[in-house]
Amino acid sequence: VDLLKNIKLKDKIKIYINIKGREWTNPKGIVRYFNSIQGWKIEHYSLSSDDFDDLPF
Repeated sequence: VDLLKNIKLKDKIKIYINIKGREWTNPKGIVRYFNSIQGWKIEHYSLSSDDFDDLPF
């Protein structure tokens, strides 16, 4: 909740997350898969010239 104190509706933001997946077998032997998404950093988003200098190759 503290991560959201400076964020307003319609603000453009960048969210850093961790994604974890796990397998669970219920008592009937049926296997299920779950994903957890944990946000750990939120910052205001702005386009800068540095964003275009990072080529993916």
